[in-house]
Amino acid sequence: MTLLAFTRRFAAVCTLLASRRSVPSTPAVLEALARYGRAMDGAMEDLADAVLHGRRPRPLPAFDALLGWNVPTPDTAGL
Repeated sequence: MTLLAFTRRFAAVCTLLASRRSVPSTPAVLEALARYGRAMDGAMEDLADAVLHGRRPRPLPAFDALLGWNVPTPDTAGL
């Protein structure tokens, strides 16, 4: 069940990233993507280790905070 929930959240984030064509390549955007990449790498490593050792994986990081979904961006309507 956890793997299913993880896969759904991962797919949602990938869909969001793929659908955003006009994201400016500013240092802030690049840093947000780097944070996301590091967190995703850690989550996938932990998931693999959990499966290998028969334990529950750690909770997933807050992807919205990692990507800055809660922070206004220059391409947001009205900005």
